[in-house]
Amino acid sequence: MKIIILLLSCFTICLSNLSATMLNGHIRDKETKELIPFVNVMIKGTQQGTISDEHGYYEITNIKKGKYTIIYSLIGYKPLYKEIDLTVDRGYTAYLEREVIMLQGITVWDLMKKYKMQIPIAKEIISIEHEIEKPVPADTSYLYPIIPQIKSVPDFDYGLYTFENSPEHKLFLLDDISIFNPTHIVQGFGTFNAQSVDNITKTLAGYNSSFRERLSYMVSACTRSGKEKFSGITKTSAFDNGITIDLPFKYGSSLVSGRVVYPEPLLKSIESDNFPSYYFYDANSKLDILLGNKDNITISG
Repeated sequence: MKIIILLLSCFTICLSNLSATMLNGHIRDKETKELIPFVNVMIKGTQQGTISDEHGYYEITNIKKGKYTIIYSLIGYKPLYKEIDLTVDRGYTAYLEREVIMLQGITVWDLMKKYKMQIPIAKEIISIEHEIEKPVPADTSYLYPIIPQIKSVPDFDYGLYTFENSPEHKLFLLDDISIFNPTHIVQGFGTFNAQSVDNITKTLAGYNSSFRERLSYMVSACTRSGKEKFSGITKTSAFDNGITIDLPFKYGSSLVSGRVVYPEPLLKSIESDNFPSYYFYDANSKLDILLGNKDNITISG
């Protein structure tokens, strides 16, 4: 009897797998070809859907076979409606077009009343636009003290505090790689170039299970994957020089960024002979290889 029940269970599972399909892929900006995180992906007429992760990847499983209209939507982009035949597992890369949202003036008024205090999950994404009319910050280390709820201490110390916790409890990630020391010298220079960063995510609470031991905050930076055409960004100042180059190719794209920092002018202004010669180099690179609509390989360092 037990064998019959086991065989029936296996047969039912096999039938359910044969009648279900899967849809996955990536979501990119139509103009820059950069990956777009946190895009809503919904199947019209059903309650199935998902949200793309921070790398622009999405996946919907257990879809009944048939033809569906897939809706891709995100504030700031035009909604995309795509007819897809899901009789078999499919992979689809969606390209969203930016849209300017015009808002009219809104007047909000209400009677003062007592509100119940609620503490939401504190998570914020800072997007860095690499455009001429929107210059990037001089260094990524300048972003951290201006993030809400993160406070720096004086005397050029890199200790950053939040919720009265110690700076030792913080975590910095670059493309999901732990960065133990995000700066070279005090708060002046970060260890990766601002020109190579696409967005920075700040998380003060609601960590996933991988970071449950964190008591302070988490800052995660994602590197750009490179644009559709060959391009470059140069930077020069009194203390550093840098260059970032996008190198697209047929089956993907790559990005190479380098910088040299020489705080000699600052050290020479200090009347002391005890300061040694101090300079350093930074290099960041990312390789994104597309294996199809379903898979890709990303190498970052």
